[in-house]
Amino acid sequence: MAGNDTLRDLFDTLTSQSTPPFRPSAGTQYLYVADEPTRKSDWRTDGFRWRQNGTIKLTCSDGGQLTKTYFRVRRISLIYFLALSRPTLL
Repeated sequence: MAGNDTLRDLFDTLTSQSTPPFRPSAGTQYLYVADEPTRKSDWRTDGFRWRQNGTIKLTCSDGGQLTKTYFRVRRISLIYFLALSRPTLL
């Protein structure tokens, strides 16, 4: 059960927040706790564009169900960025 201890240690070192930080730097770790059920997806309002990358359903050893959802940060393509930053020539 060393894995559970490591996970517990991680959560013990993080302070919970009800508002995610805006544009956190790479490697920033925070624990988002929604204070209302309607705000459970507000972690996505951290200033980055998130893309859902898949979902799997797992059955725990005690018979409970767990849904795990994967996300990635959506990148703006370089071509799109150049098109936005180029002035229009007349």
